[in-house]
Amino acid sequence: MPDCISEICIKLNRHSLSYEILVIDDGSTDDTTNVMRELISLFPNVQCIKNLGENGFGRAVRIGLNEFTGDAVAIIMADRSDSPNDLHAYWKCLQDGYDCAFGSRFLKGSQVHDYPLVKLIANRFVNTM
Repeated sequence: MPDCISEICIKLNRHSLSYEILVIDDGSTDDTTNVMRELISLFPNVQCIKNLGENGFGRAVRIGLNEFTGDAVAIIMADRSDSPNDLHAYWKCLQDGYDCAFGSRFLKGSQVHDYPLVKLIANRFVNTM
């Protein structure tokens, strides 16, 4: 997680973009609190919100969507399954007048690295149905 967040901050700072990063601690049992304390000291635009209710991906996303204060939002997985490099491309789409921008590892021309084959097959099968 810290590498992903650091990469995002560096990328957005490089392009002089105004941003906030909300990390939703969704019931973690690891060292997330200490890791976040360090990241927040390095990057003041980062904050951590602890989910005190029921846990789950959808609930964590909902908390973030309720708490963000900007004009646009990007939902990024901290496990680096989403590329921080795409954020600037999404921002440019919004600056070009689009209302939204989407990315997918399954679009023509996209690249997938280290995606488990069984998960890929199951994902494609379920999405096709």
